[in-house]
Amino acid sequence: MTPKPLVAGAAPGPLLADLRQFIDATRQQTTVAVNMGLTLLYWRVGQRINAELVQRQLLQAIKTARARIEAKGLDEGQGAAE
Repeated sequence: MTPKPLVAGAAPGPLLADLRQFIDATRQQTTVAVNMGLTLLYWRVGQRINAELVQRQLLQAIKTARARIEAKGLDEGQGAAE
């Protein structure tokens, strides 16, 4: 028994081919959109982590510099008037 055409007088072959093409095109577009979204997410995560690391390194450098200044007795401008 042959399948009945969905539209009177139309062969199922071209209709199914068109529907497959629509589905494949949509899948491809969805894949591209998801990949773009994931790439942007990973970029933002990396950027945020990097900013946090730079801030921590800066704070550590400030603490180290302050400790060196205090060790030399130059804290709060004591050595500036000499």
